[in-house]
Amino acid sequence: MLALVRSAQAAIEDFTEVIESRGDDGGDIPSMYFFRGLAYCKVHNFAAAVEDFTLNINLCLGDADAYLRRSVAYCALQDWHNAHADMSQVIELEPTAIIYCLRGRLNTCMREWDKAVDDYEKAIKIDPEHEPARVGLEQATLKHNPLPLVSQHN
Repeated sequence: MLALVRSAQAAIEDFTEVIESRGDDGGDIPSMYFFRGLAYCKVHNFAAAVEDFTLNINLCLGDADAYLRRSVAYCALQDWHNAHADMSQVIELEPTAIIYCLRGRLNTCMREWDKAVDDYEKAIKIDPEHEPARVGLEQATLKHNPLPLVSQHN
């Protein structure tokens, strides 16, 4: 684990050096921000990751993966509103069963039951065999107690 943190920290330093040496003129700068954002996630610096993914998005508006990764970083920061907005943007760019399922899970966590059900149903419509969407749909339809903490059979 320590080696992973060290290698991620080294990657952050390397990407920073490249970004600073090339300025905004480098054609690969958006990808440098993206990969540095991933490295920040590895060291759990999610605020810095959000900043880098945002810089990437500002330079490449249609980068669905950057929106997805920024959404995940927002989730780690418990910024649900921005996480949801980014996941919705990913759906606009690449509507897949997996992405609908991820937004459904986010809606479930936010206790937005009807929105979660809608997302899980859209995921199942795209891929009827997508098991995470089926499980998510079952949880979301329980509404008031989707994940009981204590067994009812004590």
